[in-house]
Amino acid sequence: MSADTAAAEPIELTMARIIIKALDDLKHGSRSEFDIVVKSLVNEQEPEGLKRWIVALIQCVSSITPSAGDLVSAILSMEWVLSDHHHVSLYLELIEQLLACNASFSVACLRMIVSNFGFANGQLVREAANMRILRSAVMPESLLAPHDGSQAPSATPDGIPDTIEAAFERVHSALASACKIVPVAKLQLPEILAEFYPHKALDTAAHFWYMQNLLRIVDYLPDLLDCVLDLFLQRLVQIDVELQLDADEISQVVQYVAQLEQHRAAALQQQQQQQQSDTPEMRNSHSPNGEPMTEADLAEALVLPPDVANAHALVLKIDTLLKIAFDFLNNCHQHLDEATCLKVLQALLRPFERYVVPTNQSRFAQFLVFHFASLSPALAQHFITHMQRLLLDPSKPLVSRQAAASYISSFLARSRTVTDEHILSILALFSEWLHNYQQSFEGSPDFSTALNPLRHSLFYFICQALFYVFCFHHARIVAAPGGGVQFVRSLSWSRLINSRLNPLRICSPSVVDEFATITQRLEIAYCFVIIKQNRSHLGFSSASSTVDFSSFFTFEPYGLPQTRHFVDPYFITWQDVQQVGTGTTGSAAAEAVAHHPPGAVSAPTSPTLAGMPTLSSALAPGASEGGSIASTPSLNIPRPTANPFAAEQGISAGSFDPLSQSLGSYQDDFTDLMGSPESSSMGQDLMIRMRGGASHASTALGGVASSANTAQHRVQVGFHLPGK
Repeated sequence: MSADTAAAEPIELTMARIIIKALDDLKHGSRSEFDIVVKSLVNEQEPEGLKRWIVALIQCVSSITPSAGDLVSAILSMEWVLSDHHHVSLYLELIEQLLACNASFSVACLRMIVSNFGFANGQLVREAANMRILRSAVMPESLLAPHDGSQAPSATPDGIPDTIEAAFERVHSALASACKIVPVAKLQLPEILAEFYPHKALDTAAHFWYMQNLLRIVDYLPDLLDCVLDLFLQRLVQIDVELQLDADEISQVVQYVAQLEQHRAAALQQQQQQQQSDTPEMRNSHSPNGEPMTEADLAEALVLPPDVANAHALVLKIDTLLKIAFDFLNNCHQHLDEATCLKVLQALLRPFERYVVPTNQSRFAQFLVFHFASLSPALAQHFITHMQRLLLDPSKPLVSRQAAASYISSFLARSRTVTDEHILSILALFSEWLHNYQQSFEGSPDFSTALNPLRHSLFYFICQALFYVFCFHHARIVAAPGGGVQFVRSLSWSRLINSRLNPLRICSPSVVDEFATITQRLEIAYCFVIIKQNRSHLGFSSASSTVDFSSFFTFEPYGLPQTRHFVDPYFITWQDVQQVGTGTTGSAAAEAVAHHPPGAVSAPTSPTLAGMPTLSSALAPGASEGGSIASTPSLNIPRPTANPFAAEQGISAGSFDPLSQSLGSYQDDFTDLMGSPESSSMGQDLMIRMRGGASHASTALGGVASSANTAQHRVQVGFHLPGK
């Protein structure tokens, strides 16, 4: 080629010739020019230079073979998402050409694309932070604050996305295009999505963006719905089990943190006013070493105790993730027909059965199913039927069958969507199963031997499920068409109660006492004589502890602040049942429990990533198929077998004192800055506990309190069983 021809030739074409020659030499065993090409590409930093490289690579992409893996790695490591539109278009054309010429690169390309969905383990959002692209229509403001405290710009350069979700849309475009060019790539995505899912110890922002992007994928790849829900529930349960706080304890943590933030802001404002108006002597009189107190000094003085900080971080993380999932499920219900919603519920129930059902300490993940199944009677029926099949399947693990009984009874007791037919049919089913089991037991050799409750644990779980549903819905059952006292008597519960299996001795005392009170009042069964005999027996305590009912109450009052509005309109509390029992009877009672309380409103939905409301087109019939939280000890709050009825009357079985041992060291600074903490009701409550309830508080925060002190605390707060 002459010098004149070379001078007239575009530089991109010259670069393409060099790349092709290097690739040809590589095939013949010479790597020197190939290594120079790779090194030059990796070292290129200028945007215009990168564009020239991309244009040159497009012209010789057919020559790139699997042996040129270093060049492919260099291509996939190029930064592109936050570049201008022309740069992005060129880069995506290169990726498409690469996949079209050699599908063996699909895994590497998919890994590059998916890596950008993360907040902490990907490049995109870190670069966005550096470029001040921090606005978002969907992310909570608390998670969007710039690291250096400066404000995001009002505008961005031409061709640069001005919101984080707009940048993510470029990544989704790349993923959709890759899966279209190589359809089999969809089969490889589940493993890749799991690989890049944020670790549970990463901050809330990392989990927020990754989950938002997972659900966005379902819009254009609906076949991945099962994979996305499976992955989400699996990881959610891992975080959920670390937060062992009930609704009241969560409320205390959230309120305390909010109040501390208010105190910090008020103290800083007061300090600034003093700096502006006081004399130098007055300004320095309250400051260490004669220096004015700064915001950092205030933050250090008003720091959260570690256990409270960890608990609050977990609450924020779980609450944020659940809000994303609740919004997604609400969008499904609003935009899809009932048949497609049933498919979504089926996709949700598969990982629910796999991860949530066998997990004893899960407290919040199960409310995704509770909420979605409560959106219509048909969805409720599907959930009950699914759990019923699990309960009656002898091939399933015993722990899963026991949990199925718990979930059926808790859902029937708590959901306002269940109908009279649901309740009556389950009572009949449970009663029939129990009678058959009892008859089989009485005809077996075990009948004449010493009773081992653990061998009959499923019997006792179903008995307790029966008692629990009746305690919540006795008014509806008596008033329902097809129900009534005669219907209940026809179930022959007296025969179960008087059997040698003696469920009144093994089931939770709180449930047994409430059941006995109601059945005696309705003249259905007489249990108190048997209960008295059981509790006078020397072996009562040991026998009742052999079957563990600590995980029985699966849908307890929900306390997460951001998402409780998704649950509360559909949730029956024990207070609702008591009001019905004392204020109304008959059909009016059934109506009062079954429907929403006055003032209940539908759960609002929040904005989602672009494309989320288009689920109807994707899933409609005919469509194609921060610091480490995990490393710190969780709050070790005692969780005895709960009294579900007493707990909802304001009687706490394990009160949480966030200041217990920690507040003492902060009390002087707190008082100096803000005055006495007793100036507020919360401060007064916390200080009273700090002074008088230290032994119980040490138990709540992981210490060891004596049984005598714990018993004394329960007497002080009025802990008792129903009927006492």
